Amino acid sequence: MRFLLLKFDRFAANLYWFAMSVFLLIVLAWLSWQSLTLSDFHYSFWYDWLEIKQHIVLYGPQNRHYLGLELLTTSQHVALFGQIVAAIHQHGQGLAEITFYNGAMLQPLLTPAEITHLQDVANLIDVATAVAYGSMFFLIVLMGYPRLLKRSYPHFYFKAVCRFYLITLFTLGLFLILIGPKAVFYWFHTLVFPDGHQWFFYYQDSLMTTLMKAPDLFGAIAIALVFYVMVIGGLFVLLIKGVMKINSNI
Repeated sequence: MRFLLLKFDRFAANLYWFAMSVFLLIVLAWLSWQSLTLSDFHYSFWYDWLEIKQHIVLYGPQNRHYLGLELLTTSQHVALFGQIVAAIHQHGQGLAEITFYNGAMLQPLLTPAEITHLQDVANLIDVATAVAYGSMFFLIVLMGYPRLLKRSYPHFYFKAVCRFYLITLFTLGLFLILIGPKAVFYWFHTLVFPDGHQWFFYYQDSLMTTLMKAPDLFGAIAIALVFYVMVIGGLFVLLIKGVMKINSNI
């Protein structure tokens, strides 16, 4: 039957497109993340929008370890955040070397506990990158298979991918709204980071947390990530439709 994918039964066809959808979603999330890193997650924009400068002025002098963060300029704050972003995307290299001059001395930005946490973040990014590369490979294979066989796929399968993509985004968005971004943020940290490694820091103990106005900044980044996924996903859908020769007349 023409509705069967590559002469497999309907179940095999659905399984094929489910795998395509999952790999696509992983690749989209990874590409969106990488795109955001090019602008340091738009930190300079969120810096003004979230009033991070005022936050630093309030909590910087209260820090129990290092003082003087509030004395730095906006561009210096942005540069420090950029150094953190660069380090966690370079396997954690350089985290201990992030310093700033407070007007009297050169001092570290991060405490040992913060360095350990950011190293955990860097390790997680490395794992996510490996998964993304693997997903990209399988996605290319699945996209190229019908071209190799010179097949044209029924349009309803293509619609299934689009529905999966949209339903997944809607479900994740609804989950965030119902549970709350902060609760999801804390749950995620307990899930992915090693036991015994500190990941929660009070503003008075962490210039890193103060610089990021956590978790507010992470909520803003999550919004930007979803937006990027939607935009890049739309382009990918058009690419898939063209490469895989989707037959809209079926």
